[in-house]
Amino acid sequence: MAAGMPDGCASAFSQLQQCHRQLAASSQASAGQLERSATYLRRLQAWWEMDRNNPAILNACQAIAAGGMECAPEADGDEAESAAEFKMLMEQFDAAGVPR
Repeated sequence: MAAGMPDGCASAFSQLQQCHRQLAASSQASAGQLERSATYLRRLQAWWEMDRNNPAILNACQAIAAGGMECAPEADGDEAESAAEFKMLMEQFDAAGVPR
C-alpha cells in the first residue's frame, strides 16, 4: 500500500484484495458478485487517494479491518440484497465525487 496509509486502511485494503482473490478463485461466486467486489475495492482506494483524512473513509477502513467484510460467495437469493447494498455504496461514492 501507499506510504503513510493509516494501519486500518492498509489492513482493510489487504483484506479486500484477499477477499476478491478468494471470490475470483471460487467457482460459486457469480459474475455480478465479482464485478461488485472489484468495483468496490477500486472505488474505495480511489476515495482514499482523493481524501485521505476524511473521517468517513477512515471509519470504513476501520470497520473493514475489524472484520466487517463478507468474503463468501453469495447464497441463492442473496444477490438482489447485495446488489441493492452495492447500489447504495456507489451512490455514496458518487456523492463524494469518487471517479467511476
